[in-house]
Order: sequence, then structure tokens, then C-alpha cells
Amino acid sequence: MKFNQKILSVVIPSYNEGEQIERTLRELIDNLDKTGLSYEILVIDDGSTDNTALIAKEMGANIVIRNKRTLGKGSAIKAGTQNASGSIIVITDADSTYNPKDIPKLIQPIVEGKAEVSVGSRFMSPAHFSFSRLRIKLIDFLVGLILGRCVSDVFSGFRAYKAEVILKLLDIPSSYLQRFELVNMLAMQRGYKIVEVPVDFRPRESFGYSRSKLGKKPFRVLFGLLKVSLSKKPPR
Repeated sequence: MKFNQKILSVVIPSYNEGEQIERTLRELIDNLDKTGLSYEILVIDDGSTDNTALIAKEMGANIVIRNKRTLGKGSAIKAGTQNASGSIIVITDADSTYNPKDIPKLIQPIVEGKAEVSVGSRFMSPAHFSFSRLRIKLIDFLVGLILGRCVSDVFSGFRAYKAEVILKLLDIPSSYLQRFELVNMLAMQRGYKIVEVPVDFRPRESFGYSRSKLGKKPFRVLFGLLKVSLSKKPPR
């Protein structure tokens, strides 16, 4: 893959991931070193009460930012992107559920000028039935119905953006940043070129802390979706 020596920035929001961040960074560094890409890794510790930030530094993250209190995933990602140097920003989770081997495939559409946002979809390949998957697909359908366009995995935590695009998307009121999927919906509402690629998804191991459980999320997301659909489209 030709990347013209531009820096790839990988931003990892994290919260109490001391048990997982070492594996995540080890796999990430091993895989990125094999690609020959110029890259940097930014870990944003969103008010953890464990040693997530310390382990991230020890494992070789280029930049580690530690929030004194928990501000939310979107705010953590915003802090990371504002300190990133890359022309392409990859967002991934800290719990090793997304496979870093898929990063070259994820950024390829942006490198080739075919996309401004690339979504790593867990649902583009066959998977076993689950009620969580069904609920996500229902929300995907409602997003498409309201916004007039859809993706197969609106909750994906594995995405790539042109740097200037995500900086514009994150220049929004803090209320939107509590749920990062609303930022993804904004990309759809504003008409950015979005491409999906199938990615490997590995079930989270039992230890550590995860915010990925749906819980009341569908209702909060649907309320946020209404806010997005009614918001005025700013100039791109």
C-alpha cells in the first residue's frame, strides 16, 4: 500500500482497561510495524481508577492523555484527534475486540480517495444470531429511515477518518460527545463519503470494564438521532 509517508494516527479511548491495554498495544504495534507505515499511537485515559495510563506509557504509546475525570468517549476521542499529527485518524477500542490486522484494509478507501470515513463493520459477514445484534440492526434501520442513508454497523468502534473531517465532526456541543455514535450519525447527515469494510470482531474477555453493553443505549441514541436529524447542516 502506498501511503506517501504520511503519518497514521491511532486514537484509543480507554477507561479502566489496565487488564487489556497491554495486549491491545502489543498487537497494534506488532501489526503496524509489519506494514511499513509511519504511525503514532495516542491513548486517552478517560478518568480511569486503575493503571491504564501507566501501562500505556510503558508499552510505547507515543502520547498518553489522562483526564482527571470521566468525560465520555467522544470527549476522549476529541482530545486524541486534537493532539494527533496524522492525515488519517483510526479510532479503535482498548479491549482488543477489533483486530489491528484490519487497519490497512480499513484505511485503504481513504488512501485511494474513495472515502472520507471508513467504517469497520462487524455485520458484513455471517454471524450467529443474538438479541444484541438484532437491536443494533433495528437502530441501523431507524437511522437509515430518519437520515436517508445508513450503514450496517452504526455502533462500530473501529473507524478511520480523514483528519480534517473528524476535526470538523467533533467541533460540536459537548452533549453530542457523550455518545460517539452520534458523531458517526453526523457524518452521515452531513453527506461525507462513507465506505464500509468487513472486519474481524473478537468477543471481549471477562476481565476489565466495558461500556459496550446496550442497556438504555438504544433509547439515548434514538433521542440523539432526533437531535441530529433536526440540526442544521453546517458548511463542509
